[in-house]
Amino acid sequence: MEDINKDLNSIYITTNHIVPIEKSISKQTTFRGTPPLDLNKFQNNQIILDSGRIVLHAKQDSIFLNSLNSISFESTTINLDSTEYLSIDAPEVYIGSNAVEPAVLGDSTEALLRKVLDLLTEIGTQFTKATTPASAVAVLAGLGAYIPAQANTIASRLNSIKSKKVKVE
Repeated sequence: MEDINKDLNSIYITTNHIVPIEKSISKQTTFRGTPPLDLNKFQNNQIILDSGRIVLHAKQDSIFLNSLNSISFESTTINLDSTEYLSIDAPEVYIGSNAVEPAVLGDSTEALLRKVLDLLTEIGTQFTKATTPASAVAVLAGLGAYIPAQANTIASRLNSIKSKKVKVE
């Protein structure tokens, strides 16, 4: 009698059968919406390869995994290595199962923080020029128009530092 959980290797090609497979790892916390039916509950056309190790190797071109609904990877670790680049693209990318906050854009955030630091440096420089009460009034009067204008410029750029696609937790 065949038992997918005890046999060393199995290939199942089924139609309208439930295969009582026990998953090695059960962690499906990243699905947004309804996850696919669990392996041991699906009853429709399916092919199951079960073994100690499965290798898909393309010597000349590519390997394509294509699915109408989802592709799920579950493991102790998942490693993605590339010699040129790694690209992940979708209208929304969530990093973490509770990801809701937009990631910030590094170069844009750095530029905005530099603007804030430049403003603080300018304020400090102007304050060092205030050596008497009269000169302090002049410094404050000069900064009175300068600071709000700079703060408004910085505030108007705050939205631009948030990623439109990537959400993190």
